[in-house]
Amino acid sequence: ETSSQDVKYQELKDLAAINLLIERNAPQSSIRAEDPEVVAWIGIDDIALGAICKWESGFHVLSSIVVAEQMRGKGFGKLITRALIDAAYKRGIGYLALGVWAENEAAIATYRSIGFIELGKFNSFAVK
Repeated sequence: ETSSQDVKYQELKDLAAINLLIERNAPQSSIRAEDPEVVAWIGIDDIALGAICKWESGFHVLSSIVVAEQMRGKGFGKLITRALIDAAYKRGIGYLALGVWAENEAAIATYRSIGFIELGKFNSFAVK
């Protein structure tokens, strides 16, 4: 469930800058700036960003949460996730979900510390 969070952030509009931060720091992310399911891009300086997306099902999810590589381990993952929760809350979105690679233990620990709970594990397969 979303709630008000005391975090400073901005709504991002520069699609090229968003994509550049993603490509440099998390190229495996599935969402890009121009994707139509994005409701809003939220950022903290040039350090971290993430998207609030609305799926065809009507559910809202957090996607492409990225922290600049040189700033990882300093609390920015938690900060940007809290900023995304706040931005969703201010938009009247009451519930959020997210997906994360199973091997990304640092991100999973961050999301759990904020209050996310694990609903399941999924496999992802690439077509070659």
